[in-house]
Amino acid sequence: MANPLNLKTASASGFDYVRLENAEGAKLVVFGAPNTLPSPSFFGQVPNQNIHALVALDPVPDLVVITHPSLVQPATELAEMHQVQDGMVVHLVTTEQIFNEYSSGGQDISALRDYVRSYFQFRGDSIGPRYVMLYGSGSFDYLPHRNRLSAPNHNLVPSFQTWDSRSRSGGSHPSDFFYAAFSPNTSSDGVVNSSTPIWPGIGRVLATTAEEGFAYNRKVQHYQESSDCFGDWRNTVTLFSDDMEAAWESSFITDYPPNTKTTDCNDK
Repeated sequence: MANPLNLKTASASGFDYVRLENAEGAKLVVFGAPNTLPSPSFFGQVPNQNIHALVALDPVPDLVVITHPSLVQPATELAEMHQVQDGMVVHLVTTEQIFNEYSSGGQDISALRDYVRSYFQFRGDSIGPRYVMLYGSGSFDYLPHRNRLSAPNHNLVPSFQTWDSRSRSGGSHPSDFFYAAFSPNTSSDGVVNSSTPIWPGIGRVLATTAEEGFAYNRKVQHYQESSDCFGDWRNTVTLFSDDMEAAWESSFITDYPPNTKTTDCNDK
């Protein structure tokens, strides 16, 4: 405002508004009538936090774990396992902490992405976490409180949903690549390719309860500590694919080495 003292209050159609007189580009600020405004209600306290300061800490973490508040205990256990077994620097935060600081408390998948992105931005896009782990199940339905599904909706760490729900060419799918693709030309449909690569490696633990999380941790621990888990099987890759619906999918057959067996799932 060029002159904040030059204000005039008026009423029209049940609304009170404040108008800035005789100023170039003047704007109206409109307020509802006092008797129609809803009353505020107490939702809860927000504890002090500063995960922006966590982002700025050195050394840069090797692994960032993002989990739901209900899964903090198993997520912390797994983070400590990677610290001890792999010598990693690990940062662990909850979705609630990220939403409080990056999206004013509201659930917003962009807030999760912005948090991961901020590690790189703080260092001039030159360095950031090597890995991101989403510890908790996601769902295509972001509003489980509406009970729109007959089955339980475990929307703990939300997933990115591609924009075209009717596409038969691969355009409709959930994706976590959204949280790790930061190139300026990254498309809004979540597709990742050579021009829009992911920056950190990203994966998800599909736990819906703390019990499931601890069970997953036991599997990881067994793999890390048992010599039985080291063998030739680690050089064997099995790929599963649906039947071909587009010409480019023929590469699954033509580009395989001679000793690779391909099977159409429709034949089984």
